[in-house]
Amino acid sequence: MALTRKYINQSLRYLLIGLSPVTAVIAATSTPLVAFLYSPQYIAAGPVLFILIFSSAFLVLFVTLGLTIAGSGKPNIYLILSFAGAIFLAMFAALLVPRYGIKGAAIASLISAVSALFIAGVYVHKHFGLEIKLLSLFRILSVSAVIYLIAHLWQPSGFLLVVSYILLLGFYALLLFLFGEINAEDRSVVKNMIKSI
Repeated sequence: MALTRKYINQSLRYLLIGLSPVTAVIAATSTPLVAFLYSPQYIAAGPVLFILIFSSAFLVLFVTLGLTIAGSGKPNIYLILSFAGAIFLAMFAALLVPRYGIKGAAIASLISAVSALFIAGVYVHKHFGLEIKLLSLFRILSVSAVIYLIAHLWQPSGFLLVVSYILLLGFYALLLFLFGEINAEDRSVVKNMIKSI
């Protein structure tokens, strides 16, 4: 059980390290990203993408916890949680879509993803001892917030978006390293991943 707990906590930490900056930069540049991928006539979808990227992040975390639950021999619990999430989505969509349109659908998706993640997190914590190191979480989210602020103030557009993403993600990794969040074990994991490619 102790080894399982270690792997779950480690996997979630790595997921947060990778997911947080991607969510931050896309959220900060949601409108120019829509214009870059499609055309300026679709920039009205920018605020919707802003909401959906956070919804997607929470959904990824939920699926990760759900697969952990299913892998422990409790696939029915994962199915129930997924079904509950679908019910939340339908309920909030029925309330919000008539009033806010597509943005209401995005908000409903966000609320249902957060709700499902919370329930799954409580279950995993109770049965596997899910531990969130507050200092680590603070570092990851704080650095991600810095990246978000830089991207928001910069507001790159066109092909410069791609360049800015590379620079911002590199800067994010550098800040995590300087703040001591990336340790020797993490560097060893990265080296092994590169070697296995």
